[in-house]
Amino acid sequence: MPTRRSLLAKLGLLAGSAAVAVVVRDRLVWPRPEIGFGDGADGSGWLALSPAAPLPIVPVQVNGVLAQALLDTGAEASALDRALGDQLGLGETALLPVVAFGVNGAPKVGRSASIAVSLGRASLRSLRVAVLDLGPIAQVSPGPVALILGLDALSAFVLDLDLRGEAGRVALLRPGPGRPSQARSPCRANGADASSRPGFR
Repeated sequence: MPTRRSLLAKLGLLAGSAAVAVVVRDRLVWPRPEIGFGDGADGSGWLALSPAAPLPIVPVQVNGVLAQALLDTGAEASALDRALGDQLGLGETALLPVVAFGVNGAPKVGRSASIAVSLGRASLRSLRVAVLDLGPIAQVSPGPVALILGLDALSAFVLDLDLRGEAGRVALLRPGPGRPSQARSPCRANGADASSRPGFR
């Protein structure tokens, strides 16, 4: 699987603010989402990664509408495509304005909204998202990517990633005893400390 940065560079997305949404939150009230699990489960169950895309893209429901979401640990905050936001009527219930930055540092002004996301048997309620144009991400997907789930959402779960097979799969688990911690993983690169938390990079 290509690295996230090399793929975005190949697509020319590093020059566009839609490559990744990193929202300035120090001036805003940006609450953590609530997580839940259905049918007495403690995880989402396995979610198949899209075999046609070299990035971790999974099927989700946003306010009950089927969509595709990119799991992006390189994004500090989650973002929703403007077209889906308009379809859901979120323009009428928009919250605070936000400023988002692409990986090139260029600012982009958008609005924020609160949504509900279902991922298999897992759910995110009151997830605050920046509403932006995510159109360029569709170049690596068999269909339009309508949602980027960033660290604000993903850090609420323990992610179990299995890359065996043609496409791979991921499960979002409830944090708790017996689950891996968020401690940094020790590793070295070229003799230097390169410790980091696991993630899609």
